[in-house]
Amino acid sequence: MSVKYTVISLNGTKLPKENPLPFYMERNRNRQVKLHESMLRGSMLRGSMEEEENILLGYETGARFLPYKVQDRYDRDRAPVLYKAIVMENDVLKAIFLPEYGGRLYSLYHKQLEKDLLFTNPVIQPANLAVLNAWISGGVEWNVGQYGHSFTTSSPLFCAVLKDKNGEEFLRMYEYERCHNLFWHLDFHLPQGGAALNLYARIVNDRDAATSMYYWSNIAVKETQEARIFSGTDQVIYLDMKEREFGRGRLPYLPIMEGKDASYPIHFSNSNEYFFQTPKEEKAPWEAAVYQDNWVFFERSSDLLRYRKMFCWGSHKGGQRWKDYLSEEGQGDYIEIQGGMAPTQLHGMRMEANSTLEFVQCFGGIGADTGGFYHKDWHKAKERLYQCINEAVSEDYISRQLEELRQYREAEPAEVISFGSGFGALEAYRREKQGEKAIPAGFYFPPGSLTKEQAPWLHLLDYGYMPETKAELVPESYMTQESWKELLKLSLERPEGKNWLTFLQLSVMELEEGRTKEAYAMAEDSVNCEPNPLAYYNLGVLSRLEGDGGAFRDYIRKALELFDGDAYMAAATEYYKYLLSVKEYEQIWNGYQELPERMKEDERLYLTAVAAAMKLDRLDFVKGAFERDYVYIREEETLLSDLWYEYHLRLEEMKSGDGKVTMEEVRRLYPIPLRIDFRMGQE
Repeated sequence: MSVKYTVISLNGTKLPKENPLPFYMERNRNRQVKLHESMLRGSMLRGSMEEEENILLGYETGARFLPYKVQDRYDRDRAPVLYKAIVMENDVLKAIFLPEYGGRLYSLYHKQLEKDLLFTNPVIQPANLAVLNAWISGGVEWNVGQYGHSFTTSSPLFCAVLKDKNGEEFLRMYEYERCHNLFWHLDFHLPQGGAALNLYARIVNDRDAATSMYYWSNIAVKETQEARIFSGTDQVIYLDMKEREFGRGRLPYLPIMEGKDASYPIHFSNSNEYFFQTPKEEKAPWEAAVYQDNWVFFERSSDLLRYRKMFCWGSHKGGQRWKDYLSEEGQGDYIEIQGGMAPTQLHGMRMEANSTLEFVQCFGGIGADTGGFYHKDWHKAKERLYQCINEAVSEDYISRQLEELRQYREAEPAEVISFGSGFGALEAYRREKQGEKAIPAGFYFPPGSLTKEQAPWLHLLDYGYMPETKAELVPESYMTQESWKELLKLSLERPEGKNWLTFLQLSVMELEEGRTKEAYAMAEDSVNCEPNPLAYYNLGVLSRLEGDGGAFRDYIRKALELFDGDAYMAAATEYYKYLLSVKEYEQIWNGYQELPERMKEDERLYLTAVAAAMKLDRLDFVKGAFERDYVYIREEETLLSDLWYEYHLRLEEMKSGDGKVTMEEVRRLYPIPLRIDFRMGQE
């Protein structure tokens, strides 16, 4: 088996770029999750939810972004692009990884079955579905750290080639996750003759404090009319899209789809998901997708990765639109089977101080007569399938792999073939400089990975203060870690340290932590040192949090006078969104007319103007919104569909003259065109 670094040509777009502004976490760090009475009674599963699961439902799943920047600068101008790729191959399987997209397993080809076991997207097309916005569909995605996919899902990872005791090469992908201050690596092994790609995962919290944590492997597999999903239990937590609440049920029939077998994703009309609640006694949880042309994709893991999930876009128009939107028309049909450590993805996790999480997960395919897997009795079909999976990858095999592969966890990744961010190297240097313990063994972040993003922080470490730059420039990077905050505060004792940039970075840290009084003082100190746009922007954010709309407007206008280029566009977008939220339609419309033409073409600014025009009865302008293509539509966003119905309701009211037109009639008369239908549910 070998590991090769290469490039592959795909029809796609360039890597997403970052929004220069800091986006702050939601004030409520824990989401409120609606539960059906079946969840509260515990009548459909063995016992009620365990106490710790109730406590952690929604825990730390509120949106947060810093210290990362949102990746919302990309397009749909596809062309042939060369992407970095890493290929692992033996006589059975060929695996292709994309190190620039979070190390995504792009393809897993089974030579004997002559099939790609995964949904392999023919294009690379980012869309607005991840915590940092940019996300692509297809293959297997590794989600570490925070609810909402992963901070690194559309960013490069470090990749290195290592060797096991037999001289066989294996691939390590790794990174320093700086929101939760975790180190993690994924080791991929593909021994000669092996019929499964074996993953060993290790996540390390080496700090003296606990942190929240999140992990899911998201596996995209082909969606067909006959694709059927199985796991080791029939007990699931499902999502009722109509009521937006979780409920308990047993496969194959769920209350949300009466009379239809829910093990066939094609039976779902809405976008939906359910989570297999694997019992604790199961030592090697698994999930599989069965296909009628006599083959099966399966994955199996050690028991830390206990829970499983099925997600589908549904058969409605909006779901089909999403699949095409993420791919080429008619080529984007996929479903996801996933493995995670918590009962659902809205269940948070705590990772204790000075602790390590590790598991193995195996991915493979089976060629078999799948006729029995389509037995009407899901349980009988499941038992037959389990026998086949157990022959391919047994519980003992999983146990042995965990023991075997963990022995390499501290091996140094000397042959680094692809770089991630420079923040791992910065953290290693900070620890050395401040006399703290070294980063965990098994990780190596070359000094050559440092870039201009880390330069101001290196200067702070080496010289005791952050170098001042031009005030109109937005910082290259932000930090939230307490160690950096202490260094910035210490630098204020030096004359050269009392500059606008130091106070600004402190205001970002304080605002992120919810200390509004301190954040306000630091932003004011920054402006007093030298007027700068981001300090005014922060003062505006703080004013809005305090409910002072007038002050918000004043500060944002001052910021817009100083912002330039992409930062100006980003700040203007946030300002217009605010005006829309407080129904300042005339102000939006008049301001939009004064914008330069290039800004008028910006999709986000344009849509706020369309929404305002709808309220001002400027229907000719609104009509144009239904003839455009869109890049940044968010998952579950309904602005376009709402505008479509409101527009036609207004037209019908004008026709009738008496205003006696109902929205129900409008929905029947004017179905939404597929190209602007991004809804997650039925009409």
